[in-house]
Amino acid sequence: MKQLIVGLVAFAALGWMATPAHADFFAVGYDLPVSVTVDGESGKNINGYKLTLATPIAVGLAFESYAATFEGDNTETRIGFYFYELFWDLPVPVINIQIGGGLGTVRPEITEPTGFDKVYDDAAMTQYYVSVGLPIAVLFDVHVGYHTFAGTAKSDNALIDDLDINGNMISVGAKIGF
Repeated sequence: MKQLIVGLVAFAALGWMATPAHADFFAVGYDLPVSVTVDGESGKNINGYKLTLATPIAVGLAFESYAATFEGDNTETRIGFYFYELFWDLPVPVINIQIGGGLGTVRPEITEPTGFDKVYDDAAMTQYYVSVGLPIAVLFDVHVGYHTFAGTAKSDNALIDDLDINGNMISVGAKIGF
């Protein structure tokens, strides 16, 4: 049994090393947010995008802008997320893996009841993400991403607590290289 396991591991390692990893010279990606969750509550009316630009040195830049609406007890809050990111394309054969992190801001606005739209200051945020893609052709892939973010929006009103914004976002997208 031990020899079988060692043989399978050796065969998998040889297959892994024999498969060439492909790196794009430049690649442009576009993602759409599918799900946004903050403190366990799922957002509604989700819209936005993420743009990526990968370079020949496997490092790239990204910009995200998306928003979601969250409902509470007699309130509705629209939260806008804005991130600048740096990422690394891992040279893995068969699948495309991208890991990254970034900094940005979040703009929470209370939309219901009216009159409370600027209760919170913009929050400084950090974000980390991983994206796994499946190559469809040599220079094209479709992928899914998981992002996790954290930060705190300070309240301008002494009667309202600061808003901790900790959550995650799931995205789907495509990338084309040239």
